[in-house]
Amino acid sequence: MAEGCKPTQHRYAGMMSPHPMVAELADALRELEAQLRKYGAPDWAGQVGRCAELGEMSDDRGVERYRGLAGGMGSLNDLILHRDGDWLTTENNRLQTLLSRTSSLARALRERVDSGHAVCRSRQMTPGPGMQRRPRPKSGVPHVPQRSSTGRSSDE
Repeated sequence: MAEGCKPTQHRYAGMMSPHPMVAELADALRELEAQLRKYGAPDWAGQVGRCAELGEMSDDRGVERYRGLAGGMGSLNDLILHRDGDWLTTENNRLQTLLSRTSSLARALRERVDSGHAVCRSRQMTPGPGMQRRPRPKSGVPHVPQRSSTGRSSDE
């Protein structure tokens, strides 16, 4: 079992408590979510909250999803909080601090995983009853079963 991972009673069968680094990122994402909700960015807050939720379930997709939200043009990093046309300077400074912290934690987790260290990633867990696990393709493209000429899926 990976360092920092302990089995817990969890409503999701087969889940484990998150690695401490994952838990730290999930906590930071919850702070960011609260800041976004408080200052009028509920859509961004919902997306960040989903990333935190995935992390709390030891699902590595939360980290990747957050990294997608926080990178590139039109991303969360471009958000400016304002009210009645005025920039909220203190709130924007806090937002930038939270974005910097969460991005740094997500980057550190990605580097740890890339170097071969386990952080309780979803692919390393045993699926619960009724769950089928398929390996993710290396290309990052979701698996789509191919139909043969008989109409049967290649997964059947």
